[in-house]
Amino acid sequence: TFELEDLARLGGLGSAVRRHIDILVRRGFKIRVFMPSHGRHFSDEILRRFSLRFVEDFKCCGVRKGVDGRDYPYCIGAYEGSFGEVYVTLFIGLDRETGMILDTWDIYSNLPEKVSLMIRGLKCWLEHTDERPDLLIGHDWHGGLAASFLRIMFEKEGLSIPFLYFIHLISGPSFPYHYISSEWTGFPLENIRVWRGWRHEYVNIKDLWDKYYGNTDLFNIDVADAVATVSYGYSKEIIGRVGEWA
Repeated sequence: TFELEDLARLGGLGSAVRRHIDILVRRGFKIRVFMPSHGRHFSDEILRRFSLRFVEDFKCCGVRKGVDGRDYPYCIGAYEGSFGEVYVTLFIGLDRETGMILDTWDIYSNLPEKVSLMIRGLKCWLEHTDERPDLLIGHDWHGGLAASFLRIMFEKEGLSIPFLYFIHLISGPSFPYHYISSEWTGFPLENIRVWRGWRHEYVNIKDLWDKYYGNTDLFNIDVADAVATVSYGYSKEIIGRVGEWA
């Protein structure tokens, strides 16, 4: 997610995510929330409230290649904390250029790049820990794209972990394939299983992305195993755009 009440919130998403978490905890789920830091680790109050600490042994550095052919280095670190029985992992910048994106206080500033670097951080986090979930939940296109990435990476490991895509606002922008590619965000160029209402089909990730002209919402819906929305109207709109099989 990109919002969580009491940590980083702009609109209603942060409250909805917090309510969702509270319900899951009451049902016995153990939760880990992944977010960009949005600079919240600079706040002493938030550090105390969430018992945030710098993860000393986590460092994620590399180079992304832009459409202009230039190299764009990044270096990502993490803070870890908790509230109640819920764990929180925040991805931060360890250099100036990465920090200008991940640590910007404005939650939705330079949003495509925040999403891309968060996913890079998640890729390293998978290598950092052997912890694997039973369920993935992604909220709106930015959290959903990160969850889509995780679902695909887990499938490469031979794990079938369901992904619930929760749409609060249909707002997914469209990007050329290079945006999610291994050169920029880190999605592997693989064939993945997608559900077609009566069977799974293997589809190339690039073909799936291009099928929806790079629309992030529609891509996430197709990768997801289940979709939840906040209104009947959204449900009908999704079915209309994706197909009756949804």
